[in-house]
Amino acid sequence: MIVIIVMLGIGVFLCAAIGLNGFVDGWRKGEAGTTFGSLIFLLLAAAAGWGIFEVVSVNDEIAGVDPARAVNCTAEVLDVQGEVAQINDIHVYRYRVWVQIPGKAPYETDSTGASPLHGGGIGAGPTSYACLADRDDLKKVEILWDQPIR
Repeated sequence: MIVIIVMLGIGVFLCAAIGLNGFVDGWRKGEAGTTFGSLIFLLLAAAAGWGIFEVVSVNDEIAGVDPARAVNCTAEVLDVQGEVAQINDIHVYRYRVWVQIPGKAPYETDSTGASPLHGGGIGAGPTSYACLADRDDLKKVEILWDQPIR
């Protein structure tokens, strides 16, 4: 995925460079058509760059914790913050959770992921689950929905 994102980024950068060159050239020569066309080209390149940024942001947000760098924990779901993405028919939500790691003080953070709770189901069943917290960034937590505690 990283290779695709880098290639798309290079393509957007080249399109922006071509559009900027055409815009400046058209402006200097007083060619309104070239200037306007290049401006549209620049705007399309900016929109494509923004789209790539959004895809990367959502992908980073829904990516789980690397098990090799994880600490076992327990997460109690406090609230659903809202839907952050929909991938095919799977809804991905942001949850506010209370995390407890053995030997450390409990803390509150956000976790993002698809779950059987589907937005409004908190309180309909177990609200505590096993989880994994990133050893280097304890605020990054992946809830293990298939491992309810209560």
